[in-house]
Amino acid sequence: MKWFGHGATAPTVCPGESACDRFKTAAGKTREVKARNACTNCDLLPTKLDGGRDHKAITALVENAVEIEVEKTAGYPRCKAMMTALEFRAFLLLDELISIQDRRIGVENNLCHKAQAGWKEA
Repeated sequence: MKWFGHGATAPTVCPGESACDRFKTAAGKTREVKARNACTNCDLLPTKLDGGRDHKAITALVENAVEIEVEKTAGYPRCKAMMTALEFRAFLLLDELISIQDRRIGVENNLCHKAQAGWKEA
């Protein structure tokens, strides 16, 4: 996984049980036993989504926040009364992340334009 704006070394995340060699070769016949043997001491356990305790709820929350953002961008902002407090907080965080990214892209574009024009800072 490569994050925009980061170098070539990107963070490593759990590939999931179906793509994990460690999980496939772990001792045990059931998924629970294999997971206990393979995942308990794995450094990537905090990034594991397969079988994660709350990942479905978190994923749904993020999807709702993105949907609310899309509605706002399309010119149809959702009324705050139609959101739970958690959805509203997730929306605010997402909106702030998008604003930060937009500002960063703007600064990078500005620097590129200055470099192309041969402008140098004093």
